[in-house]
Amino acid sequence: MKHIVEKGITIMINVYVDDLRDCPIGFVVARTFQEAIHLLETHEVDILSLDHDLGEDLQGNLLPTGKAHY
Repeated sequence: MKHIVEKGITIMINVYVDDLRDCPIGFVVARTFQEAIHLLETHEVDILSLDHDLGEDLQGNLLPTGKAHY
């Protein structure tokens, strides 16, 4: 697992997972499930904000809603 370290201190990020809404100041946006997993695997996360759904897949099918399995 890689983490951003600056002067011996691990830098934590805030992650905002949402496929449509604007990302709030102070957060890093993940527009897809895959982007969110990448950020979780490569950074220390302080705050994780999750969308209740992630829109549609490439065929127009709604992606699963509810709890995430990770």
